[in-house]
Amino acid sequence: MVLIDPALPATTPNAERPQQVPAVRANPHAALSRLAVLRDPDFQPNRDFAIDAFNVLIGIAWQTSFVALPIYVVIRQWHQVMICLAIIAVTSAILKRTWYDRLQVA
Repeated sequence: MVLIDPALPATTPNAERPQQVPAVRANPHAALSRLAVLRDPDFQPNRDFAIDAFNVLIGIAWQTSFVALPIYVVIRQWHQVMICLAIIAVTSAILKRTWYDRLQVA
């Protein structure tokens, strides 16, 4: 895509026309990445965003089931207690594989 000043008449010779400036589609993430590299040359972008976002969603379900479990125990809803325990077990197994096992020792 090339930007041309529409105010210029179409009959203007090419020698008098200003240079065509290619339109740059700004990527704010790339600009931030370059700024981070300038401040810290060892900067590495997060390449695991998708798995991190997935882990956040799983963690929300995990935490919510931990909150709901004692409530269901107090009101004696045993079927819901079993469902909460199943959710805790499944989400714990998922987080173990996708999050805990991938942690790096600092």
